Amino acid sequence: MSIPHTHTFLRTTGGGMLLDVLIVIAVVIALWFAWVAVGGPAQFAASPEGLFLDAPTSETSTNNTGEDAFQNNFWHTEKQTSTQSPLAAYVTMRVNAPGGIADAEYVEIALSSSSPTSMTLTGWTITSSSLHKTFTIGNGISVLHQGISGAPENIVLEPGMHAYIISGRSPVGASFRTNICSGFLSAYQTFTPPLDMSCPPAQALIGRNASPDTACISTIESLPRCSATPRNTTVSASCLATIKERVSYNTCVSMFEKRPDFSGPLWYIYAGSLSSFWWSSDILTLSDDTGQTVASLSF
Repeated sequence: MSIPHTHTFLRTTGGGMLLDVLIVIAVVIALWFAWVAVGGPAQFAASPEGLFLDAPTSETSTNNTGEDAFQNNFWHTEKQTSTQSPLAAYVTMRVNAPGGIADAEYVEIALSSSSPTSMTLTGWTITSSSLHKTFTIGNGISVLHQGISGAPENIVLEPGMHAYIISGRSPVGASFRTNICSGFLSAYQTFTPPLDMSCPPAQALIGRNASPDTACISTIESLPRCSATPRNTTVSASCLATIKERVSYNTCVSMFEKRPDFSGPLWYIYAGSLSSFWWSSDILTLSDDTGQTVASLSF
């Protein structure tokens, strides 16, 4: 009686296994049809990653959404805007590179008259890409008195003003703003670029009644602008003494300092270097005190 029971067990077990196999085959066939329905073989062939229906790309990985996308866009914008100063649109720069002579090489920086604001150069830097040198602009003297130490102050360019930044040392020992009397400084020092020679006439400094000598008056009237050296060498000693005493830079400043047009639109700024600040081919960058680029020049 036990033998029939054994055959029944084996028959039942075999039928269950067959049913499981059929179910698996049916599932596989259903998945295959579903894969074909979504373009299976074509997707597989087109995908460079084989099994991926849509291969990951750099665009997919960087086009984030939500908070990550906001942070990425924020930092990208900050990086772009923080490198250039808002004044960059109003500042121009040109260079004079005479071949390694510090006292003769200079950069000219000009602030457009259409600029909405002035700019304080003190604390700004000029960097040479080739020599890896950086010059930080210091203070200057707004009203220079020859032979007298003035109080240093910030160098400020108002709209329409410009500045020469010279690599070498200052002939007068400081950076300074020009004025209508500055040309007299050229009598004893050499300036590069040359100072403007539009001083008041000598007779305005001396006065028409300074000398009763007709020849002396004529000599004074014929003096070149910004000069105390008469063309006529036969003038009297007293006339020469009068000219020497009254026709000078300091006299001019004391007489005209209060005039509205006394100060000029130009600063002479000196780096005080004994050697050249840049090569004949270089990139110079002007940066403000926050590190933003105001102007850059390649030559």
